[in-house]
Amino acid sequence: KTEVEDIKKLCQQGKIGCVACKKNAANVINAFLNPIREKRAEYEAKPGIMKNALRTGNERTLKESHSTMSLVRDAMHFNYKDLLNGKKYMA
Repeated sequence: KTEVEDIKKLCQQGKIGCVACKKNAANVINAFLNPIREKRAEYEAKPGIMKNALRTGNERTLKESHSTMSLVRDAMHFNYKDLLNGKKYMA
């Protein structure tokens, strides 16, 4: 049986009180959250790490989007300089 099933059975039989059950639940939740809290504390202590990650990601995204849009314009035969000069393309 799992711990949850055991606790459910004890609770239904009145062998464990709500306070004990809630304390156990709090302990399990805190055990799950503690590594997340520790990692967050690391990032809070060094905000430059997150700023650098965001800046790097933004730069990569901009490069990729410019490349993608260039491919799109080529595929659609859109050359804005030629459109401004009055040249027309036939699709």
